[in-house]
Amino acid sequence: MPFKSLKSTLFEISKFKSFKSFKLYLLLNNNIPRKFASNIASKDDSLLKTKKSIKTQPLTTQKVISFVPAGTILKGINIFKNGSDPIAKLDDEYPDWLWDLLNEEKQNALKEHPYSRPALRQQRKQLIKNNNFDKSRKK
Repeated sequence: MPFKSLKSTLFEISKFKSFKSFKLYLLLNNNIPRKFASNIASKDDSLLKTKKSIKTQPLTTQKVISFVPAGTILKGINIFKNGSDPIAKLDDEYPDWLWDLLNEEKQNALKEHPYSRPALRQQRKQLIKNNNFDKSRKK
C-alpha cells in the first residue's frame, strides 16, 4: 500500500469522531501489521494476510459483531510463556459489556455517572476541602 499524502490522511481522520476510532478503522480495513506476544511466526498466517472490507457506520447505529468466526484459533494473542493460543467463541458467549467498549458515547456516559471513580474522587476532594475550611474557622 503506497503512502498517502498528509492532506488525504487528515481528511480521512476528520470523518471519524475520534482518533481512536480512526485507528480501529485502519486496523480493520488496511491490515496494519500488529506486534504479538509470540516471537515465533505461526504456520498459518492466512488470517493476517486477508483483507476484509467492512463498511464503516457511526458506532451508535452499527451492531458490533466479531469478525473472526467461532472456533478459530487466535494465533499470537497468548501473553503467557507456556500458555496456548485462545480459541474464538460465538458472539453470544461473550458478555454484553464487551461490545460497549468501542462505543464512545456509552464510555463517556459511564465517566459522567455520579458513582464513577472520577466523580467520587472529586466529591472526596471537595469534602476534604470543606472539612479543612470548617476546622480553620473554628480555631
